[in-house]
Amino acid sequence: YTTTLNGSTGNDLFIKSFLDNTGGNHSSLEFVPVVMPHICINTQYILSNRAFSVDHDSIAYELVPPMINDTDTVQYKPGYSSLQPIGGGFTFDPNTGNMYVNSITSDIGIYALYARQYRHGELIGKIERDIVILVDNCNNHQPAATG
Repeated sequence: YTTTLNGSTGNDLFIKSFLDNTGGNHSSLEFVPVVMPHICINTQYILSNRAFSVDHDSIAYELVPPMINDTDTVQYKPGYSSLQPIGGGFTFDPNTGNMYVNSITSDIGIYALYARQYRHGELIGKIERDIVILVDNCNNHQPAATG
């Protein structure tokens, strides 16, 4: 269940991937494991969506609308979108896949991104990752790193 989508039941999931092995054997990208981010309101977080290629291919990232089937995407409520899946500050770095979040509202949102795999400038693979973000009004505070 999400608070940022119209008609969200929490039961729909559709993932796309593509790997072109016509030019030889290629390995699919792999994402670094992630748990559902639990973020506190008004606290800055960096969410890593880093993928890696065992073949050392180039990787580019792109936010996309999450899919519910092969042709249809989720429908966000007004004020939300695939580029703004939660309320407040949200920026995305297409070079690293990192998301910089500083939410001002309590939300349960979803975002999707494509990691595209290139070899010698040619697209050889892509994989989608969907992540649910929980933003809550936390009573505790994240410790500050010093040193």
